[in-house]
Amino acid sequence: MYFLSPRRIVTALLAAGLAVAMLTPVDVPQSVPSGTDKLVHLAAFGLLVLPAALSRRVPLGLLFVGLFVGAAAFGGAIELIQPHFGRSADVNDWVADMAGAALGLLLALGIRRIR
Repeated sequence: MYFLSPRRIVTALLAAGLAVAMLTPVDVPQSVPSGTDKLVHLAAFGLLVLPAALSRRVPLGLLFVGLFVGAAAFGGAIELIQPHFGRSADVNDWVADMAGAALGLLLALGIRRIR
């Protein structure tokens, strides 16, 4: 039943939610301050990797590399297909996604050490 672990379920739900949010067309101009979008990407991808990064079933190095590569691929794929959903692709969003994943992994590392 490891496949249906709570961490995997939470990660899958977060990924699905992110995909929906990032692929939903924006009908109104953004009224948020410049750069806020990048903070949202940073936080979202940090939270995306956190549940799985807290797992102790996989060796730490393999887990972290796999999560970072997976999150980077997911963020890149989202950016590549956004134009097909009426959104614009932005390399800076992808960079913010990867930075958020890295920060989420660092946070998880800190939590794992405290445990």
